[in-house]
Amino acid sequence: MKRTMLTLVVVMSILLCACQKGDQSESSAEAYVGSESAANPFDLDANLEASAERETLSHGETADHVAVNCLVDNPSFGDERNFIRIIPYNEDGLIDLTTAASGEFTFEPGQRYGIVVYAHNVADLELGDDALARGIGSTISFPERINKNEEAQLSCIVSYQNGAETEFISCAMSIRATADIGFGVAKTGTIMNFDGQSQSECPIWITASDNVVAMSCVPGGDLLPGLDNSSYMIYFVEAVAK
Repeated sequence: MKRTMLTLVVVMSILLCACQKGDQSESSAEAYVGSESAANPFDLDANLEASAERETLSHGETADHVAVNCLVDNPSFGDERNFIRIIPYNEDGLIDLTTAASGEFTFEPGQRYGIVVYAHNVADLELGDDALARGIGSTISFPERINKNEEAQLSCIVSYQNGAETEFISCAMSIRATADIGFGVAKTGTIMNFDGQSQSECPIWITASDNVVAMSCVPGGDLLPGLDNSSYMIYFVEAVAK
């Protein structure tokens, strides 16, 4: 996957396992659902608390252990500690990751967006099986609705197995809206270049409690070290005027 100018063919559904672009457009009408469904596999509050401050490395350095999203100067993504980005969805089905916003974002009613979660393992490949970040998964949470000019937060947790240990890292963005909006969310999402595959899709868990929506993706694969094995997990939402 070229990292300098990466465009992703995306689905109009909501989260992960290989699919053709034509199939994606056919499913768009039924892709967006209310915020209900199966149980969220992560305790968001507890895992945000448990997410330790990450070590930092520079491009070209490797770690002697599994370490996810530690580069401060990824040549194609920038600071990996800000590993969630938001991208407007284009009707032609293409998303350009170089235009992704981080830190803060303003939603427009009637527009669809991709919420991108990035994962990169900087372990030294010579570690063999000990270099694998196993069972990479992510959960994002955000308000069910945002009032005009109200500031809210979009939070994300990435989890993975490091040997026998489950590790968590967290990230957040400030979000606003130009009008009172709610969110429609897709039932599947897309993952790009995960475990050596160029594109795949998989169902996600969608839950709502205390006026917060949580969307979880657990692809369950192993993330090899190296930029070429980096993963983009893309969730899809639609801003709906209220």
